[in-house]
Amino acid sequence: MRSTNINLAVKIILLSLLITAGVFYGTSTVSRVNRPIRLAARVKQISRLTNSQLSVSPTSVLQAKNAMLVAQIGKTRRKQKRSQGRSTKRTKKRALQSGYITYADPVGKRPDFIFPIQGRAVFSTTNYQDFDYLMYRPLYWFSGSPAPSLNEQLSPAYPPVFSNHDKTVTIKMKMWKWSDGETVNAEDVAFWLNLVKIEGPQGRFAPYLQTGIPSDLADVKIISPSVLQLTLDSPVNPSVFTDDDLSQIIPLPLAWDVYDQNGQPGQGGCAPAAFTSVILNAQNQPDSASAKACESVYEFLAQQSGYEPIANHYKPFAYLSFASDPLWQVVDGPWRLASMDSSGEAVFEPNNAYSGPIKPKVAEFIEVPFSSYTDEAVALALGQLSIGYLTLPEPPSSSGTSSGGATETTVTVPVTSSSGQTLENLSNTEMSALTKSFYRQIVYYGDNVNFAVYNFYRNSSLSGKLLRLPYIRKALQYLVDQPLIIKKIYDGFAEPDYSLVPGYNLAPVSQKPSGLTKTKTTSSQAVSGISLINPYPYDPKKAVAILKANGWKINRGGIDTCVARAGCGTSITQGTQLQLEISYLSGDATLADELNMEVGSFALAGVEMGLVPVSSGQINSDFSACVLQSTSCNFEIEDFGGWNFGLSYAPTGQSLLNSGSSSDVSNFVSPLYESLLSRLLSTYSGTVAAEYEKFLEFNLPVLYQPTPAQALIQVRKNLDGFTGFGPSGSITPESWYFVKKK
Repeated sequence: MRSTNINLAVKIILLSLLITAGVFYGTSTVSRVNRPIRLAARVKQISRLTNSQLSVSPTSVLQAKNAMLVAQIGKTRRKQKRSQGRSTKRTKKRALQSGYITYADPVGKRPDFIFPIQGRAVFSTTNYQDFDYLMYRPLYWFSGSPAPSLNEQLSPAYPPVFSNHDKTVTIKMKMWKWSDGETVNAEDVAFWLNLVKIEGPQGRFAPYLQTGIPSDLADVKIISPSVLQLTLDSPVNPSVFTDDDLSQIIPLPLAWDVYDQNGQPGQGGCAPAAFTSVILNAQNQPDSASAKACESVYEFLAQQSGYEPIANHYKPFAYLSFASDPLWQVVDGPWRLASMDSSGEAVFEPNNAYSGPIKPKVAEFIEVPFSSYTDEAVALALGQLSIGYLTLPEPPSSSGTSSGGATETTVTVPVTSSSGQTLENLSNTEMSALTKSFYRQIVYYGDNVNFAVYNFYRNSSLSGKLLRLPYIRKALQYLVDQPLIIKKIYDGFAEPDYSLVPGYNLAPVSQKPSGLTKTKTTSSQAVSGISLINPYPYDPKKAVAILKANGWKINRGGIDTCVARAGCGTSITQGTQLQLEISYLSGDATLADELNMEVGSFALAGVEMGLVPVSSGQINSDFSACVLQSTSCNFEIEDFGGWNFGLSYAPTGQSLLNSGSSSDVSNFVSPLYESLLSRLLSTYSGTVAAEYEKFLEFNLPVLYQPTPAQALIQVRKNLDGFTGFGPSGSITPESWYFVKKK
C-alpha cells in the first residue's frame, strides 16, 4: 500500500533532489565522455535506496535516499575519469558534437530486424520508422500528422513527374551518397523493385498488395544513373500512387547485391536485372535466371538479419550482430548503428557521409528498451530520458476512485524497505504531475483508425449471415456511444472514428483544405461534400426502429427474436435470435472496459453481445486464417486494436477491404466498393474521392470505435527541435539538440 507519510509534495522534493544531484541522462548540460551506467542498472540502484525502518520520518527517508544516490554518482564519475583516455578519436568527436539523446522504445518492444524488406511478423514502427529509417532513407519522406504530405527536402529523390495520361512516372534522384562512397542512384531503386516483385507475393513484404507497386508495373527502365522511368499497366491517381506506392520504396545499396559474406558489390546480379526479366510462375516462385538471382540475394540478406526464409523461422538475438555486420554499415541516412546489446539498447552515431540537408547535432542517439511502464516511469522521474512516455491519466469514477480505464492504473516506483514493503506507489496522474517539472508533454495519437473487424467470410454460420446484412451493421453502429466512451474510459484522450479515411481528403492537392485535422468534437466541416459529423451517432431508438422494420421483436435487456414470416433477411429464418460475440485481447483492461460499456448499449436494443478474451497468438492466427479463407476463420467480430497506416500515407483502406489483399481479414465483398476503389486509384478526381469516402462512412465495413491517444510523450524541456512524431511514428533525431536552460 502507498505510504500515507509521503505526500505528493514530498515526492516532488525527493525527485528534485535527485535531479539536481546531477542524474541527467542524455543532455549536453553535463559534460561526460562515457554515458552513466545503463538504465536497467539505475532502476535497480533506485530500488536499493531504502531505509530499513518504515517508522522513520519522511525527512530521514529523503536524506538516506539522497546520500546513497550521491555516493553512487561519485562512483560513476570516477569511472568516467578513468575512461577518458581510452579513445582519442571518440573524445575529439564529442568535442565537435556534444551530448547524446536517449529515446524510449515502446514498452515491451525493441528493434529486432534490420533488413528493410520485412514480413508481417517483424513489420512495426519499432523496426521501420524508429530504426531502419535512421539508416536507410525511403525514396520519399513524408511529414505531418494526421494529414501527411511529401517532404521534398528530406527525400533522396525529386517529386515524381507523371505523364502519358498518368501511366508513366519519371523519378529523378538527387544523387546522395552511401557511406561506402557509392551514389544513391536509379539502379538502387530498381534493386528494391526487383526484390519486392519476387518476395511480395510470397508474403515477405508486409505492405504488399496485388493491386499496388510493383505488381502494377509493366516495365522499369533506367534512363540514366539519376533517372528512373516506371511504366504502369493502367492510369493512376498521382496523389494516391505517390502517397501509397512510391512511399514504400527504400533504395538499396549495391553493396547488398550479394549472396554471401565475401561477395563484391553487384555479385548477385539483381540490381541491374531488367524488371521484365524477373519472372514468377503460377505458384509465385522464381521462374527465370534473374528471378532466381534476386531470390538468392534476398535469402542471404534476410538470413543476415535473422530470418530463415525456407524454414520461415526468426532467430532470437540476431540483433546482436547488426552493428558488427559490414553489410548494415553501408547507410545513406543520417545515422549508423554503433552497437546493440542483449537488452536491445541501440546506440547510433552520426553518418559523416550523409548527403541530406539536416546533419545530426549530438554525438549519439540511443534507443532504450523497457519491459514495463514502471521502469520507464522511474527513468523519467530521474531525468534519465530525453524522450519517453507515460500512460494516460485515469478518469475518476463517480465514487472518486479509478475507473480502471487507463492502460495501466498505477506506476509502482520500486523504492522498498528491507522487508520488501513498497514505499512509493504513484498513480498515472501523480507521475504526470511529477514529470511536468522536467518535461513538456505532448499527447500522441498517431495516424490510426480504430475499429472492430466483422467476419464476412461466406460460410453457413449465423454470425456471417447476420453481419452481411447492412441494416444489422447500421443498428450496431447506432449503439456505440463514442462520446461517452471517450469521456468515461479515456478521460477525453481519444478521438471519434467513423471512416477508414480519418481526417484526410483523397481529392487532388489543389482541392484539399488547409489545416484539416481530426478533432475531438463532432462539429461539422464540409470537405469535398463529406461531412465530418458522425453519420451514425449514438441513438438506441434508431437502432430499435431499424430492427423492428426488418422483422425483429425487440426484447430490451434480453434477446431479440425474428418474427417475420418471410424471415429477417437472406437466410435469417423466423425464430432466429439476435446473438453475436466480440473477441478481444485478453489482459487489456481498458479495452475490456470499453467493450463492456458497448455490451450494455447493445442490450438496450435486445442485441446479446458476448465477450470472448483471447490471446495475442489467437488473434494472429485468426488474422492469417481469415486472409487465407481457411476453415479455421471462426471469429464473429474481433477487436484487434485498429489500424496504423504504415508506409501508405493516403488512408484509402484498400489494404483492409480489397479482395486478395494480405490484410483482407474481414473478406468484405462489395462490387460497388471494388468499382469505387478502382476509379479512386486511377482517377485524379475530387468527385470520385468524395464518392469513395461517402461509401466508407455510410456502408460500415467495420464497427467504428474511438481511437485513444497512444501515450503522453515526455520531452525534456532543454531538448529543442522536437515537434512531434511524423506519419506512423517516424522520427528525425538529427533535428534534435540540447539548449541551456534559461
